[in-house]
Amino acid sequence: EAKPAAPVTGEEPKEVKTPAGPEAPAPPTGEKKEAPVTGPAAKGPAGTAISQVFDERLTPPDEKAKRDVPSPKENEAFFILLHPAYLEKSKYNTISVDTKSEDYQELKKSIELNGVKDPVLARIGDEGTLEILSGQRRHLIATELNYPVPTIIQKISDADAKILVADGNLHRPHISMYDLSRSLRMKMEGMKQKAGRKKKGTFKAEELDSDEKLAQEMGMKVSKLNRIIRLSEATKDVCDRVDDNSLPLSIASAISFLKPDNQDEVLHLSDLGYKITTERVERMKKTEKAGKLDEQAMRDILEDKDLAPKQTTPPPAPQPPAPQP
Repeated sequence: EAKPAAPVTGEEPKEVKTPAGPEAPAPPTGEKKEAPVTGPAAKGPAGTAISQVFDERLTPPDEKAKRDVPSPKENEAFFILLHPAYLEKSKYNTISVDTKSEDYQELKKSIELNGVKDPVLARIGDEGTLEILSGQRRHLIATELNYPVPTIIQKISDADAKILVADGNLHRPHISMYDLSRSLRMKMEGMKQKAGRKKKGTFKAEELDSDEKLAQEMGMKVSKLNRIIRLSEATKDVCDRVDDNSLPLSIASAISFLKPDNQDEVLHLSDLGYKITTERVERMKKTEKAGKLDEQAMRDILEDKDLAPKQTTPPPAPQPPAPQP
């Protein structure tokens, strides 16, 4: 089934074109037809040379066909043109795609005219089917249009899969704080997993500091990075208020330590005019840990009624005048 390996020339992936207009042939849905694309990519997204090129599979697959896909070994990369039903969303990709956004619609228009130009990157997942690590939006559009999907299959570890999926989300033109926090947390997990796999004595001490490396990559201080990652435990409403600048990141990060219901209640009280501060949220955390945080306790904390009144030292008693000699 495999074709000869594609030559490694360093050239960009060849453009994938699908005929459009009234003369275009019907998309492949039943029996196998000629592929509306030409040639494989000579280079994978990660710069790995293509090891083998496989015959295209353009008809809708059954469950058996989904699991009967080429399985590369370490340092191999296979190229194959697939019906979009062969590919599934990665278990690590929990970020939703805004199909109404301007950049998504522009990508859809480009793919509708030219086909999927850049291959998606996939690996064989736990269920034996192909899961997409890079190219979720391209796959969604190809599914909608019933276009073939150029696919590069590689053997990729869970740690690298987390990093690849996170990078795909972090490089979007627009990403919400809710999605950003969860993508950064997943990338951090992947980076720490990779660092943990290295043998002792084979890396420098500074290579262990994934926080600093990721913060540098994102162009922010470590303290800000950690606060954003902390928001992966926050409710969507808390993250949305950071996005609209109605809640400072520092306070939102503190709120994220509360239980979800209590996080939402804090926002409700904020809407009623109560002033939320980091210090007050810290006192809520202690009260919650003691199992005593309810709405009334929150109101008391936000009005500082939980603080013991300051002890004032009474003025000294007047002394009687000294007797005259």
